[in-house]
Amino acid sequence: MNRNLKKIIASVAMLATFTGCSSSVKSTGEDKENQVIQKGGTYCLVIEGFDWGPAVTKAILKSEKPEENPDKNDFTVHVKRSGKNIISGSQGYRPVTKAYQSDEKGSPSAEGGFITLEMNVGPEEPLGSPFNYDLSTGYNDWVESDYTITHKSTGQVWNVQSGESRLLADDFKKGKVTYKDITLGYASYEPNSDSKKNPLIIWLHGSGEGGADPDIVLLGNKVVNLASEEIQSIFQGAYILAPQSPTMWMDGGNGQYAFDGTSMYTEALMNLIQCYVEQNNDIDRDRIYIGGCSNGGFMTMKMILTYPDYFAAAFPICEAYFDARISDEQLNSIKNIPIWFTHAKNDMTVDPDVTVVRTYNRLLKAGAKDVHFTFWDKVLDTTGFYKNGDGSPYNYNGHFSWVYVLNNQCRLDYDGIPVRSDGEDLSIMEWLAVKRKGM
Repeated sequence: MNRNLKKIIASVAMLATFTGCSSSVKSTGEDKENQVIQKGGTYCLVIEGFDWGPAVTKAILKSEKPEENPDKNDFTVHVKRSGKNIISGSQGYRPVTKAYQSDEKGSPSAEGGFITLEMNVGPEEPLGSPFNYDLSTGYNDWVESDYTITHKSTGQVWNVQSGESRLLADDFKKGKVTYKDITLGYASYEPNSDSKKNPLIIWLHGSGEGGADPDIVLLGNKVVNLASEEIQSIFQGAYILAPQSPTMWMDGGNGQYAFDGTSMYTEALMNLIQCYVEQNNDIDRDRIYIGGCSNGGFMTMKMILTYPDYFAAAFPICEAYFDARISDEQLNSIKNIPIWFTHAKNDMTVDPDVTVVRTYNRLLKAGAKDVHFTFWDKVLDTTGFYKNGDGSPYNYNGHFSWVYVLNNQCRLDYDGIPVRSDGEDLSIMEWLAVKRKGM
């Protein structure tokens, strides 16, 4: 669960354009030297979601006379990260990997009045993260990232943030629904309008993404990828609903973890789902899918166990529902639901031997015909960009098996044989897309 952040001047958090350039402001009040504080130029930050969490990838600088071919080595980028209980990377310089003349959105343009700087990002680069995982609360939160960017040749400085863009996350709508005395926030994505019914994918977050800002759900794990062209094309357009609990899904009602299979949010979550479906008439009621990671994997299991006739399929990831809490009667109620489990053998946060392994084997013994389980040895970077010191693929925390699901890389069943349908090998998203209630 990638962590962190508290921030972003609410009034400008979603701005995509610039509102002004450099100015000088004279100090007032008790400034005994009556000195002039120089404000520099304005910049906009671009945030993208990655396997390890979000990162600031670009700074877009407003420039009255941008260079046609700016030199990346002619800029320094200093960032100061402030917030509650920041563990590492409070301030320092970020390497610039590319510089070019651009438009206001950061796209290369010879006619643009902006300079875009791309910066190095990675799972071991905390200075680029707009998040902080607060160990005292167990939640991700935004940090305040103050940038000072200097053009070494001219001495020009940009140090006033005028906007921010959160790629793909900005395409989601945000809202909230109250049931009894529980209010759940959510982020939702709507596919392009067409003349057919579209499926709904429900994503339930891990414990670190609880709170009151759905963008933390979308970016804490790379949930935004569900809205990517690649994933959307598999479903020929799908709605995405990402609810957010104020605490963790496993909250038994006292703010503490309940390990007995209960959750204070069960009815409120079902109410949110039903309200959202009712508000969108072109959602296919026979193609409602539910999944999530860790705490959200627990809640995925909780929802299908409580409402076994509602969902067309489920995809629990590193799920934390203790098998001992599932009765034989409950298990039989879900044996006909298509389910694809995902976990890693080296998960030190949720022990697969007391959760998914036992539940999967019990389902098979009960006669389940469409239940699958991809059991990874470990969680490795598959992009080729991030390496360990010896040059091997970067090792993520073993709990991060959601990386494989959100990148649509699960294909093998528990026995190591590809999951197939009609003679074709299927990825987890391809499998999910063809599931229909009552098949």
